[in-house]
Amino acid sequence: MPEDYFDAVTTNPGADGLYVHYPATPADTLEENNGDVDVGIGSHTDIQCVTLLWQDMSGGLQVLSAGDEWLDARPIPGTLVVNIGDFLQRLSNNRFKSTVHRVYNRQPTSRYSMPFFLGFNPDSVCKVVPSCIDEDHPALYGPISCGKWHRNRIELAHGKPISD
Repeated sequence: MPEDYFDAVTTNPGADGLYVHYPATPADTLEENNGDVDVGIGSHTDIQCVTLLWQDMSGGLQVLSAGDEWLDARPIPGTLVVNIGDFLQRLSNNRFKSTVHRVYNRQPTSRYSMPFFLGFNPDSVCKVVPSCIDEDHPALYGPISCGKWHRNRIELAHGKPISD
């Protein structure tokens, strides 16, 4: 696709940055449970297009491999982790897979991370990218706005409609 293909849907994109603190796990708790303590966020995917993540050097981020094995995403100084989100998986006709991941802190010190979530204009209707469709791979998804997609996902997660 041309370099400017997404320009019209990123004039006022969904873009959120967070500063996340994962509290320390007391050393005695770690000892009592042989280090098997989950303090953090359970397995999930991100609903936007892309997540850029800076994490401190303490570790704790894991990604689920294609073979259903949890792999440590060890921090590398001066780098960001890039996650594919659910909406980009949809637009790519499943060519790119949304990253299932989880976060924990099994250390007696705090853990910090800064995720930045990027989507498209909430009202812009997007469809599967034409270069991701061919005779063997028809579009798996119909057009939808990024905002409606997010609303549907949140309602699904909470099991009820969102009140206006």
